[in-house]
Amino acid sequence: MGQIVSFDPKVEFKPDVKVQAPIQIELGGLPLSLGLFLGSGLAFLVRSQLPQGAAQNVALFAGAGLAVGGILNLMMPKAQAAPVAPKPASAIPTTTAPSSPGGPIAAPPGLEASERYAFDQVTGRVSYPGETETVDIWPTSSTYPITIQLHNAAPIPVTFYVEIIADETPHPFGSEKRTTYPLQVTIGPGQNRDIPVNMPIATWDWAVDYVDVDLTIYKRRIPEEDPVRLASRYFVVE
Repeated sequence: MGQIVSFDPKVEFKPDVKVQAPIQIELGGLPLSLGLFLGSGLAFLVRSQLPQGAAQNVALFAGAGLAVGGILNLMMPKAQAAPVAPKPASAIPTTTAPSSPGGPIAAPPGLEASERYAFDQVTGRVSYPGETETVDIWPTSSTYPITIQLHNAAPIPVTFYVEIIADETPHPFGSEKRTTYPLQVTIGPGQNRDIPVNMPIATWDWAVDYVDVDLTIYKRRIPEEDPVRLASRYFVVE
């Protein structure tokens, strides 16, 4: 007894396939692709005029090949010109103008400009009176004039103390005495400063004809530190 077998040819096949293909269209090849597409269109137009058989097949393959070539030409990456490295800027030599005489000098490399450094750069001298010069004063005077000149060679201002010490030897009578005159001074960077001083005299009186003076100038950064000798001068007060 025969059996009836039914066969259902409808089969649903749903493959779970994810295709990810990066597509990049290069506009630089657009003119060539347009030419290929145009050739493909002409091939398909000519195919309809050809006799059936091998001629139409050749035209079909040619048109399809030209179309595919145009698509591939758009998608193929084009070689890019390597960027031109920027030309390195030529080193511009820098020069430093020489400092003018008496101007500030830069601190040595690695040495921080400071009050102590500036203090060390201060120099000084007695600009008046000259060595062994005689200074005339009135019999009733209690002071005599002197001028000291200070120079700050540092690039920053400095404030410090100056001590003027005078060892007096009166003639023909009297005893030796020492007179001290302190003052505070501020000098700008690279500045020369003349400081006139009315120096007190301790041995001047009616019985004294003249006084030998040994003058010494000291600088002191702060009162607690030891003084540093700047200059000295011998002269006569008469």
